[in-house]
Amino acid sequence: MALPSIWIFQVLLAALSPFAELAMIVALFAGNWRIVLMSYLGFFVLELLTGLLAYGLEGEKPWDLALLFFQRIYYRELMYYR
Repeated sequence: MALPSIWIFQVLLAALSPFAELAMIVALFAGNWRIVLMSYLGFFVLELLTGLLAYGLEGEKPWDLALLFFQRIYYRELMYYR
């Protein structure tokens, strides 16, 4: 069970995410910025809520989540560069 999960979430989705970002940039310039913004904010809120849940389950204070927005912008590009 772990091997398919690794392939799906660590390899396949990581390989497809640059295309998703490119599609988002194209949609922004095509005049669909409201839809793109709402989708991006929706995924960000979902990621924030799951992060809060994870910190809550571990009994930790969620101060690290204050940097989540900046991490979402810069960390992925840093990983692509590597």
